[in-house]
Formats: sequence, C-alpha cells, structure tokens
Amino acid sequence: MAISFNGSTHLRSGASTPTTTPATICGWARPISGDYAYLASIGSADGSAILGLVFHGGLGAIVASSLANGSWSSSIGQPWLLNQWQHCAAVFKADGTWLLYQDGLLTGTKTTVNQPSGLDQLVVGARPPGILPMLGDLAEVAVWSTELDDADVAVLAKGVTPIALAHRRRSLAAYHPLVAGATGGIPSLGDPVTTTGTPGFAEHPPVIRSIGIPHATPAIVPPAPVFPRLAAAACLPTGAANGGVFAPGAAAGVVLPGVKAA
Repeated sequence: MAISFNGSTHLRSGASTPTTTPATICGWARPISGDYAYLASIGSADGSAILGLVFHGGLGAIVASSLANGSWSSSIGQPWLLNQWQHCAAVFKADGTWLLYQDGLLTGTKTTVNQPSGLDQLVVGARPPGILPMLGDLAEVAVWSTELDDADVAVLAKGVTPIALAHRRRSLAAYHPLVAGATGGIPSLGDPVTTTGTPGFAEHPPVIRSIGIPHATPAIVPPAPVFPRLAAAACLPTGAANGGVFAPGAAAGVVLPGVKAA
C-alpha cells in the first residue's frame, strides 16, 4: 500500500528530524508527472533552510538538493521513470558531500560549503512550507540522522524496509510507511504526521520487514513436546505426583514448563 499525492496534498511532522547534516532521506516513488516536485524534505518552517529529494522538472532528473544562506546546492542524478516505482535516496554528509542514489546505484555527487541548519520538520510530498507538491505515489519514506553507506542503500533498494536496518535503528529519526492504519490514520515512527489535503491510496510492491524474511511469512512456533502420562508412581521423578509429566533429562522432582501431558 502507498499514498497517492494529487498535487495539493502533503504530510508534515515535527522536530524528530535531524537539525543539520549528516542526514539521509529515502523512499519509494511512482511519479505521474514531469513537473518539479519533492519526494520528501527536511527544513525550517519558513523554508529558508532545506535538505530534499527532488524530481527536478527543469533538469529532468532526480536531485539531492539543499538550501542554505540563500544558496542552492544540488547533486544531479538520472531522469526519473514516469508511472514506475523507483527507490530514491539522498545522503547529506557532514563534510558537505551530497550523494544521490537511484534504485541502489550512486548516480550523482556534489560538494558544497553551504550547510543548512535549524531544520525542524519533515515534509513528505512537498518542501517547507508546503510548496512544490508531489503528483504520484509514495511509500516507505524514512529519515536518518546519519550517513547511510552504499551497502545500506543497496539493501533498501531491494525492498527491505528501513526499520529492518538494525545497525541504523538508533539514528532512524522518522519512518512513514504511508499506509492506511486500522482507524484510517497513517501510522509512523517519529512525530505523528499532519495531513494537508486528502490523500488517496495505491498499490505498492511488498516490502521485506526483516532481512531475509518477507513480511507475509508467519513465524513458525514449534508445539510443546507431548509425553505420555506415567501409570505408576514408582516411575515418576522424586517429589512428582501421580499423573505428573516426565520430561527426559529433567532433574529429579522437576516438571519442565511448557511441556504438557498427553
């Protein structure tokens, strides 16, 4: 499941985002327009400082972009694919290097001296204060307060959900699967989202909730072993009563928990 953005919808959450670099933004997107639009961004409320992942209409490419001190800096990648799901990630390193990934592959780099600060909100499907909205579908949007590496991004592009990156869990500042909750809300990790407009919902390829284990695969819990009741008290472990359960290997007088009689 994914959220459909109609060009007038975006989601906003509060101060759980990184306030400056390092930071990583990623998500799955299926754009249906070639216009300028943001997949997701973190920034200041007035929009004067921004880190964002952009579908750049003027360049015709996906861009990792920043705004600081009135100056824009962008790492320019490859053209995006209309009406197709693609994984996008922007890594904003503390040394001013911006990295852009598309479907797990590094497609653009840029070095800048303009480091934005005072970032206090995440906007999904637009950029602060809610402009340049997305037209298309988004899913599995996440923000980390650290620099993901090539291997991390490659795993995410294979369909692994961000929360399955256990070694990055402490730096996962926000995660929005962008699915409908049981009560119609949008569940998320981090500050709750405020919705502007009315989003729709669309199908999205299944994600892997645990590395190597698809989300739909139920856990296999073996049943408790069953041993026959003993007919004679003489055969019972010391201290056990008639009808007790004998577990091979148990200490004398001990009936193991989780073992049931036939």
